[in-house]
Amino acid sequence: MSAKRDYYEILGVNRNATKDEIKSAFRKLAMKYHPDMTKGNKELEEKFKELAEAYEVLSDDEKRKMYDTYGHAGMDSRGFDPFSNFSNVDDIFSEFSDIFSSFFGSGFSSRSGRSSSHATRGRRGQDIVLELEITLKEAATGVEKLVEVARHSSCPTCNGSGVQPGFNKETCTVCNGSGQQISRQGFFTISTTCSKCHGTGEINNHPCKTCLGTGLVADKKSVKVKVPKGVDTNTKLKINGEGEAGTDGAASGDLYIVIKVLPDKTYKREGPNLYSKIIIPYHSAILGDDIKIKTIYDKEVILHIPPNTKSGTTFRLRHEGIYDIHESIIGDLFVQVEIMVPDHLSTEEKELIKKLKQISSNKIELKSM
Repeated sequence: MSAKRDYYEILGVNRNATKDEIKSAFRKLAMKYHPDMTKGNKELEEKFKELAEAYEVLSDDEKRKMYDTYGHAGMDSRGFDPFSNFSNVDDIFSEFSDIFSSFFGSGFSSRSGRSSSHATRGRRGQDIVLELEITLKEAATGVEKLVEVARHSSCPTCNGSGVQPGFNKETCTVCNGSGQQISRQGFFTISTTCSKCHGTGEINNHPCKTCLGTGLVADKKSVKVKVPKGVDTNTKLKINGEGEAGTDGAASGDLYIVIKVLPDKTYKREGPNLYSKIIIPYHSAILGDDIKIKTIYDKEVILHIPPNTKSGTTFRLRHEGIYDIHESIIGDLFVQVEIMVPDHLSTEEKELIKKLKQISSNKIELKSM
């Protein structure tokens, strides 16, 4: 399989292009590869699909940011499939009809003679986006969570058709089932949406009493979310088919879980690395010590404090940080030492410190800042 071309190169725009510039470039190139013009040329149809994929990513702020950061590999790793809901190039073209309608009129259509407003096939369900809060420890180790999703499911009475059991939708007598009133101008097919069936080509004279003809009913479901180790705030997880139900047997939308990692009292995270502080007694700093500490994984490790350690010294514990899902490496834990000055001393402690002062050879002098 050949490598994918750069999306900006496909549209012929620079990486700082505005949304309007991207839209204009897409419209000009899409006209060149429109199905009416390609006349079944598979190579040109593939060019149109490539063009549509580039536009779908670069016209969406979130997808564009992801692409700019991680490239094609980042999109693929997050399950991006721009054409999963379309059966052919006509369906893809119809998805972008709003761009062309301002140029050719609202009825601009593909070579099949079907406008984008025609909806005889079921409509894929909408995607749902939910935020999930997790702790830093859960982000480090991975976790399973149950998320309650409020959505619309397929009506159990009519199986999503919107029609009472025992009845069927009837063909619209105004458009004879096409959903459109069609005329031709040169190469292009101009159509207007049927005023009676509103483009569906069918009339529902016996709407389901449960869903009132929509094919959908309100529902709630608990969905298990497997959060992998190494996620960070704004990591997006995709759960296929757990979004809104489609109509007339069409596929359900997907559920997207956006991770929010809550602040932690002990650790600060920077990428895969963790940063923390430890307060040690002054005698440990002077004489040295081996101090037991617990990592974010509840693993007990020894932090070796050498003699004459100064306050602010940072020690590095390798591979005790967080897994990096992009680089497949484990970060480090950095521990900064602060020396504790006691608020109260016993008489014996004071006497010992006085003796230390008497024998100390250290001189106090000013130094530049």
